[in-house]
Amino acid sequence: MEDFEFSLKDSPILLPYIRNQSPMHGCYAYSTTEAVSALFAVEYNEAPVELSVQQIIDQMPRNFHYEQKGKKRNKKHECYYGSHVDALHYAKSIGLFEDTAYPKRESSWDIDFPEPLPNEVKYKIGCVTRVRTADIDEKWQRERFENLVTAEDINRVLEHQPMAGAIRVYKSFVDFKGEFVFVGNAVTIAEVYMGRVGNEDADDKHHGHSILIIGWGRKNEVDYFHIKNQWGDEWGDKGYAKVRRDLIYRLAYPEGIFQVGDAAKKKKGKDVPSSSGTRKQKAHR
Repeated sequence: MEDFEFSLKDSPILLPYIRNQSPMHGCYAYSTTEAVSALFAVEYNEAPVELSVQQIIDQMPRNFHYEQKGKKRNKKHECYYGSHVDALHYAKSIGLFEDTAYPKRESSWDIDFPEPLPNEVKYKIGCVTRVRTADIDEKWQRERFENLVTAEDINRVLEHQPMAGAIRVYKSFVDFKGEFVFVGNAVTIAEVYMGRVGNEDADDKHHGHSILIIGWGRKNEVDYFHIKNQWGDEWGDKGYAKVRRDLIYRLAYPEGIFQVGDAAKKKKGKDVPSSSGTRKQKAHR
């Protein structure tokens, strides 16, 4: 079969730049906010808006009782290691402010949170859909919570909107440059990231890493997801990468979105088409 790719990379529903999460372990907040923002862009036929990662980093662990559950925390930056699944459920139950209303800091605090913002718009989603495919390593599957679907089911959703997903981080992933994998002094040509190299140990400081899935394809008989990362544009192929498909797990995406607040907008028309010209398709069955 010939090589091919579908990607939302240049779609107007994504933020037109690569963000950098800096030292804070808030990857789950970045993938969640852009997944929600993209859904807003599709359903409201508007440009995407940058939503507040800081709100998720600050408030979501409090709402989900991370301290009482004994969740791990970065002591230097006072932020919890979280999950995009939890963050999406937070967007469903609480809603997300825009970044301008709740701007980013370089730490998370237990005190001195912004005052309630009743006049600011919040973006709330209708539900969170979690899916898995049979080729994902069993230890990363959550059968009780994830719908078993096919690759084609997932592709149909990705024609319309991105998904959040997780990947185990190895040094080869950290060093991935789109076409090259650096392992010591050796250089391997690998346009698609193929996973662990040799006896690499997982990078425990990341505790798994959340990314945005924006497309899929096949290269040299390898099926892959096209992802958007938040490690700046010097990582991967200017912030993007092709990753072997079965390496990504915890797939989740939002469905339905609305705004609350005095300045909330009404949807522009009904059944707004996706960026690919087709209406939304669900992956779950």
